[in-house]
Amino acid sequence: METEGGDFIGRLPDDLSARIIKLSKAGNTYNSIIRSSTPTQVKIFIREVTRGKNIKDIPSFPVSDKSNYVAFTPPDLIHEERPEMESLEDTFE
Repeated sequence: METEGGDFIGRLPDDLSARIIKLSKAGNTYNSIIRSSTPTQVKIFIREVTRGKNIKDIPSFPVSDKSNYVAFTPPDLIHEERPEMESLEDTFE
């Protein structure tokens, strides 16, 4: 990525840049804006503006599958007093 003046800013990860290049060639257009920058890091937002006619059902930024994630919050964080829970020994008696 470069500024309008031609100064190098940084680059996207290879997998994301390859995807955006491929979709751009198929007709998608994008806008980007710098969100924040430090001397060692630049964060940007990339927005899909239009989709190509032949790839209208292909998202530019697919959502990762988090179906394998199971949240667990210990009872101590939810309740002031620990709730009564049966032990395994009580279950099998």
